[in-house]
Amino acid sequence: MAKALKENLVIVLWQLPPGFSKDKSKLNAFSILLKRFLPILNVLEFRNKSWFCSEIYDFLQDNNLGLCHTDWPGIPKDLPLTSSFLYLRRHGPQGSYSSSYSLRELKSFAAKILDHTKRGKEAFIFFNNDAYGYAVKNAGTLKEIVGLP
Repeated sequence: MAKALKENLVIVLWQLPPGFSKDKSKLNAFSILLKRFLPILNVLEFRNKSWFCSEIYDFLQDNNLGLCHTDWPGIPKDLPLTSSFLYLRRHGPQGSYSSSYSLRELKSFAAKILDHTKRGKEAFIFFNNDAYGYAVKNAGTLKEIVGLP
């Protein structure tokens, strides 16, 4: 079904459930399957803390798989860049889905995005704080900050 998007399908997020702990052999098998769909970019959002280690970071980097930089509670904040692109996912302050980011927070996201794009890396940000329309508002403000039309 997703293939119907054709050139509009650029990146896919794969979110693993909190109960799925680190399993490098399954990750390796999955990464082999994903290679069939290149040049589509792939990013993994881990919700189980066992995945956040140098062994997994190195594997992701070797396979140009993105690591989702999320603000979900309990997930490390300073994650390494494991791919040719940056992927930020924002759930709202404290992961509430129903609150808006401050201008200061949006400027911080913009600085991170601009830092990566200046180094020739692609950057993606997705707002998931969609209750009360905050995602749309925050995305619009961020576009203005980074100078996009």
